[in-house]
Amino acid sequence: MKKFLIYLLFISTIFSQNRNLDRNIDQFKIDTFTRPIESGLVEVMCFVKIPNYSLQFVKEGRSFIAEYDANISVVDEDDVEVATGSFSDKIVVKKFSETTSRVKSTILSSSFFVPLEDYLVSVNIKDIDTKLTSKKAKKVNLDDFSDTFQVYEPIFLKETDGEWGFSDNEFPIDANQIIIKENQLKFYQYATISPGDYTMVINVFSGKKLQWTDTINSSSDNKVVSHLINLETKDINKVDLKIEVTVNQGELSASKSSKFKSRDSFMFGGIGNIDLALSQMNYILTTEERKELKNLKQSEKENFFKKSWARRDPKPETKINELMDEYYARVQFAEENFSRGSSGGWRSDMGMIFILFGKPDDIQRYSSMQSNYTYETWYYFSIGEEFAFVDDYGFGDYRLRRPFVY
Repeated sequence: MKKFLIYLLFISTIFSQNRNLDRNIDQFKIDTFTRPIESGLVEVMCFVKIPNYSLQFVKEGRSFIAEYDANISVVDEDDVEVATGSFSDKIVVKKFSETTSRVKSTILSSSFFVPLEDYLVSVNIKDIDTKLTSKKAKKVNLDDFSDTFQVYEPIFLKETDGEWGFSDNEFPIDANQIIIKENQLKFYQYATISPGDYTMVINVFSGKKLQWTDTINSSSDNKVVSHLINLETKDINKVDLKIEVTVNQGELSASKSSKFKSRDSFMFGGIGNIDLALSQMNYILTTEERKELKNLKQSEKENFFKKSWARRDPKPETKINELMDEYYARVQFAEENFSRGSSGGWRSDMGMIFILFGKPDDIQRYSSMQSNYTYETWYYFSIGEEFAFVDDYGFGDYRLRRPFVY
């Protein structure tokens, strides 16, 4: 009964605000991608993902508005700024739930053409309302780039509305965060050659076993060539994947081997495997679902996962399951912020409450001068609940003291 009540509370508050660890402004993420442009020049593409919950929204009329400034700069090895870009943006949403979601976000994109050196891409974000600022940097290593005959790392793609430097709605993604949709995987393959005829061979392996192959015979007047590759994934083993690309031109030959990890489009980006994903559903599965899961074969678990979340989809008419994405975003946040003590991350008491209810409306922390223990109380005014956690030994291992919900 306790579990059922918590499940109902979760459904009614799943889009409530996430926990503020004092500086949500620090939660933006930087991704960089590089590709050859012409002799001696490389394009550095920078994408900054700013989640809505990291900014302060102010209610104006029937809308909620957040404003921020951003600066992206590229600094060379001598600490000289070689390129920079400034942005100012206003985010307007209609629902309060969108202001606090870890799923909803804004993406800034910018590209810079630079010579062949190593660089540091620096991003500074300022929240206009709170005046808080945050700065992050990411190294860009161009050791693999040269003017000679060469094959480069592939750039994988997913479908995202907008113009991102490729064809319309083609958005670059990290090789470890690849989304497979409708058994199709797309990537751009780049190489530098001598003008003329050439052959490009693309092989995809699972371990040492060849899963897919394609050969492109072409000709170019340019030194830099690129091809959009459409990989059919239906019949390939998706474990320990690797792409090997070889370009041949006369007596010249160059190869590149690149590992990548994929997931199906129905799963959230933070989900590593189906068994872990189902374990992390522990807080919301019904008794009947637990019994069914216990008796499933491994091959049946993926379908169970899909059906379980389909039943909970608040907007089945849309392509994404907002509830599932929000849930696993909270699981991921709990892993990153509550991994303390013997049962950390999403398994911890704090992780459980955060996943079910989101950010508390208020947090009060206390410490005892007479003993080692400290405790923390989370208040949820909208549902009239409070949860008290106690760290008995001072090691950050907070256990739920009240209410007793197991």
